[in-house]
Amino acid sequence: MHIDHLVIGAATLEQGRDWLEERLGVPASPGGRHELMGTHNLLWSLGPQTYLELLAVDPAAAAPSRPRWFGLDDPHLQARLKVSPRLLGWGLATEDVARDAALSPLGLGPVEPMSRGDRRWRLTIPEGVHTGHRALLPFLIQWEGPSPARSLPASGLSLSRLVLETPETAAIEAELKALGALGLVDLRETALGESKLMAELNTPEGAYSLVS
Repeated sequence: MHIDHLVIGAATLEQGRDWLEERLGVPASPGGRHELMGTHNLLWSLGPQTYLELLAVDPAAAAPSRPRWFGLDDPHLQARLKVSPRLLGWGLATEDVARDAALSPLGLGPVEPMSRGDRRWRLTIPEGVHTGHRALLPFLIQWEGPSPARSLPASGLSLSRLVLETPETAAIEAELKALGALGLVDLRETALGESKLMAELNTPEGAYSLVS
């Protein structure tokens, strides 16, 4: 199991692309559309196994019959994204998503099939509100075929560290231990304040941190 990708949310794909390209110093690679969720994306390589996904509501898509992932329907989140794109989540690659989802003490949501063109994958989609310490939990993803990371052009970007800050470290630690993923992140306890997700990246122009 390894970190498959990080998800950055933006008010629009254009806003997020301009914001990230300026900070990372690397152009985006094309992504695609998620018809089931009414979203679209752009991608950046973070190495041979990991990538960065920029995600936004697709204005050309029909409204989905279900809530969009990562709380993108939340007006409060959209207001924050208009100010600045934010880190929304992270995914763990697994060879058996159903098996590993069943190990979760807190519940990562049902496993659902997804597809775009000839690409197929299955992943957990959390149910309920995407806030607080639950926003720190990973989603699990199983690719049926190679991960997009393998086909993205080299970017000179890499993930140095993924930091999870929360006043509820016991629950998150138990979750990550059950999944066998505790060693993949830096879990920090904060006495006060909101839970926070932070990704420290190496870029061609130096270190840069993405935060939730």
